[in-house]
Amino acid sequence: MSTQSLKTLILASIKASEATLVADGKVAEMAATMPLKKYVNEVVVVLAAKYEVKAHPSKQNEGFMTFEKDSAAYQQLKKFRKLHPKNEAATSSSRNEEKKAPKVDAKLVAAIQDLIIASGIESKTQLAAILADVKAGIVFNDAE
Repeated sequence: MSTQSLKTLILASIKASEATLVADGKVAEMAATMPLKKYVNEVVVVLAAKYEVKAHPSKQNEGFMTFEKDSAAYQQLKKFRKLHPKNEAATSSSRNEEKKAPKVDAKLVAAIQDLIIASGIESKTQLAAILADVKAGIVFNDAE
């Protein structure tokens, strides 16, 4: 593989990533205007048609539809669900448990803030979409 073709692939990947961020930002804006349950169930309808799979009622969240765990449709649903501002409260499996706040590395926070400011992000919606995408792309050993 030549350096030029690698460069072309990297630039194409960046362009696609930027387009995804813009689209996710628009989805997040629309999601914010809808109740979580309505939003999730509408996303399920779209994903069921796209992946040609059947949705079923969620066992964890009454009134919500979902897919078989680890399916492509389920992974996309998780991604789109994170774009809704009320997502965290509805998906917490231990709603009544008090969670301990993790220790935060102040230097890491400052570095991330500097990076975000330098990137030229212009709105909270853009930032939310980027953070949702970042969170969706990270897997921890203690995954919930």
